[in-house]
Amino acid sequence: MSTGILGAAGYLPPRVVGNDQVGAWVGQEPDWILERTGVVERHYAADDVSTSDMACIAVEKLYADCPEKRASVGAVILGTSTPDHSFPSTAAIVQGRMGLGRAFAFDLSAACSGYVFSFVMAHSLLSADPNLDEVLVIGSDTISKVLYKPDRKTVTVFGDGAAATRVGRVPDGYGLLAHTLITDGCHAGFVGQPAGGSRRPLDAETVDSRERYMVMNGRPVREYFEDVVPKLVHEVAEQAGVSLEQIDHFVFHQANPQMLADCVETMGLDPAKCPVPGVYSGNTGSASIPLVLSGLEAKRGDLVMMAAIGSGMTAGAAVLRWY
Repeated sequence: MSTGILGAAGYLPPRVVGNDQVGAWVGQEPDWILERTGVVERHYAADDVSTSDMACIAVEKLYADCPEKRASVGAVILGTSTPDHSFPSTAAIVQGRMGLGRAFAFDLSAACSGYVFSFVMAHSLLSADPNLDEVLVIGSDTISKVLYKPDRKTVTVFGDGAAATRVGRVPDGYGLLAHTLITDGCHAGFVGQPAGGSRRPLDAETVDSRERYMVMNGRPVREYFEDVVPKLVHEVAEQAGVSLEQIDHFVFHQANPQMLADCVETMGLDPAKCPVPGVYSGNTGSASIPLVLSGLEAKRGDLVMMAAIGSGMTAGAAVLRWY
């Protein structure tokens, strides 16, 4: 038996923020934003909506047509960079609110690579424990809450969202065929939130200096994406014993739709195989890949590749045969 994705559901909060509004914040025309990011609009959670709130909505949608499957959940993994609290984990909050019995739950912090890391972790857990039936794997981020609105490097691209997937065993020949995960900690300063942890606790000084907000060094991040993603794509395809031409669906992290389109062209991939819903949702962090999966029109036997990079820097890719 192998490990596959048995279901997926996504959620975007109702507030839509278009380029007119973002342009007013950053002092640029809407066309300038679209040309550089490819993003038309993004979604923001309401002030009183948290990462766990959005995750719970996605989970409710996931089990709407199969409520009996909740009883099969033995573990919950939630990828996020914007947890409700430093502790307890956001996964524990979701586990309790969703009534998932004694399923163990934990957060995984790999930023935008969070879903790929979490899926591989779920695969490892299922492989190690024959008594574990299914793992609920969630990506949820409220990045809007850590954005400094005049910062055009971040506010033009990022949005909020959540998605949940059922991960479980599938027959041999289906599911996960190959994966690779990497971390380049020497580049940890490329993207992050300077204050709010033990290094720089939140206080009047860090709030006044805007250190609680996300910062991103755009050019090095783009260069990292353009260097690492093609390498991972070729590496994991070779591990799976398939050619890129055989892949039916490429599920890329929606880091920046324009950057992604350029990368797809450079790799010579068929754009029709590379959905880019980030045009209308922006970069939703750890929710990015499972949101694409929730709308993917894959049929049994299709080859699906996931690939992402994130703060850390982290990166991961995986090839699955859809079940």
